[in-house]
Amino acid sequence: MIFMVQTNFLQSLWVQSLSIINGLARLHLNNNSVPSIMLSISEFKRRFKPARENKPAVLPQALHQFLTDVHPKVMDIGARSGPLHEMEMLAPYAHFVICEPDVTEAERVKQQLMRQWRDITVITQALARANGTVALHITAQPGLSSIVTPNQAVYAQYQHFAEHPEYKIDHTITVPALTLETAAQQYHLQDVALMKLDTQGSELEILQSGSQSALDEVVAIYIEGELKPFYTDQPLMADVMQFLDRHGFTALEMKRSALRRYTINQVAFSKREIGWVHCLYFRQKRNDGSALTLTQQLRLVCIALTYQYFDYAMWLLEQPAVAAHNLKQYGTTLQPELVTYTQDVWNGLSAADQANAKGLVTTDRVYDLL
Repeated sequence: MIFMVQTNFLQSLWVQSLSIINGLARLHLNNNSVPSIMLSISEFKRRFKPARENKPAVLPQALHQFLTDVHPKVMDIGARSGPLHEMEMLAPYAHFVICEPDVTEAERVKQQLMRQWRDITVITQALARANGTVALHITAQPGLSSIVTPNQAVYAQYQHFAEHPEYKIDHTITVPALTLETAAQQYHLQDVALMKLDTQGSELEILQSGSQSALDEVVAIYIEGELKPFYTDQPLMADVMQFLDRHGFTALEMKRSALRRYTINQVAFSKREIGWVHCLYFRQKRNDGSALTLTQQLRLVCIALTYQYFDYAMWLLEQPAVAAHNLKQYGTTLQPELVTYTQDVWNGLSAADQANAKGLVTTDRVYDLL
């Protein structure tokens, strides 16, 4: 969910809080109790250390020119918290589309990104299954707001939300709505390369509203999906997966968010169950089953580089049509530069991330660390 993205703030707040607890522990607990608290701080830092703490690698000249020439378009549907940090590499090269029905929040995100991203478009209508208006339920934690009604009974089953009722509706407003198809026509978005959807239960509805042509050129989708019905009558991630499979997408990445059940009697140990996932999909074929166009393949190279699927990017660069195009435009430099760049990325990682290479592939988001 959106509120888990702000790891820097949470880490700072958590460490400060536990430092206070640690001080109290020294006063009121025996010495054997203190280290367990300190281990929890260390565990939090390990799990939530932002990727941006690593030393960034600089794109070599030909790769830099390649991304500049391709100029991919990124559409962030549910952009309240701004782009995910994985997208930051694209900022100097990409056109970023903010889609956020909260007008104040949309403007805040725009002002935040204006100096970073090459181009910005703002859409302040909600995306929905039909043009017109929809009710937007603003929750106590605004990141959980949705055009779908939060399922209070399901949220309350889990410890985090039982203790912090962020899902409860504070107020409801009526906002203008567009289908994805209409938005693509009005805002010239038929050439979106990467689409990110995090709209709290309405993701499939949005995708279906653009399945005529608005999705034709999309080559990558980053999407949140629930495995539990946290919103009333919402489709679950299995339904989203079926839709994406029918439209030629295949999953590369799944980040899970795990939750603990709320119980009166606390057990000493338990596994947590998956509440929702964030998935990255790459397109392998078009809606009609045909191969991706050259333009789509070039855009997908950019997205693969952004998400550090370097082998996928290299595989695309080695495809005959792509290789012939790049040879004409950039000579023989792109592939050797990619090899060098991946080594630079690796060398820039912290020792901990190098030791835990699995972190390059997937990072679990875990609640209730103590």
